[in-house]
Amino acid sequence: LGEQQAHFYVRIGQLALSLHEPERSASAVERVLEADPGSYEARDVAEELLTIGGVRICAARALESVYEARDEIRDLVRVLGVRVEGLRPNPDEPVDSSLAQEREDERRDLLRRIATLRNDRLHDDEGSFDVFAELSPLDPLDSDLRARLIDSGRRLGRNETVVGVLKSAAKAADSAAVRGEILMQAATIQREILDDSPAAEVTYGEIIALRGEESELALEAARALESLLATGARNEELSQNLRLQIELETDFDRKRALLARLAHLSSEVLGDKAAAIGAWEARLEESSDDAEALLALTDLYEQSGRYADLARVVQERRDAATKDADRVLLTRKLAEIQEQHLGQTVLSIESYQTVLDEVGPDVEVLAALARLYGKAERYLELSEIYEKQADVLELESERLSALVALGRIRAEKLEDLPGALDTYRRALSVDMNQAEARAALLKLLAHEDTVTRLEAA
Repeated sequence: LGEQQAHFYVRIGQLALSLHEPERSASAVERVLEADPGSYEARDVAEELLTIGGVRICAARALESVYEARDEIRDLVRVLGVRVEGLRPNPDEPVDSSLAQEREDERRDLLRRIATLRNDRLHDDEGSFDVFAELSPLDPLDSDLRARLIDSGRRLGRNETVVGVLKSAAKAADSAAVRGEILMQAATIQREILDDSPAAEVTYGEIIALRGEESELALEAARALESLLATGARNEELSQNLRLQIELETDFDRKRALLARLAHLSSEVLGDKAAAIGAWEARLEESSDDAEALLALTDLYEQSGRYADLARVVQERRDAATKDADRVLLTRKLAEIQEQHLGQTVLSIESYQTVLDEVGPDVEVLAALARLYGKAERYLELSEIYEKQADVLELESERLSALVALGRIRAEKLEDLPGALDTYRRALSVDMNQAEARAALLKLLAHEDTVTRLEAA
């Protein structure tokens, strides 16, 4: 346009505006500003047109090129904001999906320009934050944008707004991975900056709900939630949380530690021995020689009266023991369980005999074997035990009792009269007044066998 034409179009724009013909006015000044961005008169008309709804966007486009060319950043941001406002969705004006997406893309691009200008050129923290807040839900994938939003919100003390924006961005995210990542950022702010543990718990719960698609993020959220539950002594909920972590955890050592914590919590705090047993048994499924689990189950099975299971774990502990003393102690315990609680006489004898083979003649083991052989009517083995008792018992009275019992077994059960006589003689050699030995010999004086009567005499 020449100077006269430009002046002419400006006058058209002014007159059309005064005659309330904004569309005609906008068309005229737009032609002038395209040719001459420095035309103050045309720019003034365009600024007036910014206040008229029907032509605001057209005027903003015209002024955008003017202020950009003149590097007048504050005014450029202002007219870009007008364009953004015109692109925001209006529930009263439904549009088809393709046009809606096109307008949203344009709005996102404009907001990015505004954010850059406010932040880098105008150093306007408040203004930049508002743009970040509007832009983030439009582009949930932009992690750098979210980082700038969070940083700006922290500086301005607008953390609650940041959380709301992040929640909106999470809803707009297409993938569970991005949604979980954004929600984790929101929960961190709620917990660490806002000190709002109840709100953080809700957000962690939203992340955990994604475990079917994002198990690692769900596990991270469950770990964070655990500390909140532990701090509040909410033990039943903590128990459920630990179970969830166990379900999601893939690391062997961490899973073992979680199972141990669940077991201790169940047994020592909640008083749920069955749950504790279940946790330790799960540890054994992972590693059958888990010494800590076997030891804990030993106590729990005994407290719960589950003696068959108790015998099993004691035997496993015994088989895994590397020290002789430990192996002997566990074998002795196994024998006691088999005898006293399971009625397994034969197995108990075998266990006590194993101890005897390991440590030699032990007074308590010999007494147990004497009791069991008598119960089983295994008199030959019983006689051998009495003979060993007679050799090792410290008290004279106990040795004499063993000898008398040995004599009785030989005479009455084994029909070994010479052996019985020798045993009674041995008892009387220790104590000539031993009443039971003397009575037994007197009884043998009436025996039908002549040799026996003579030996007894």
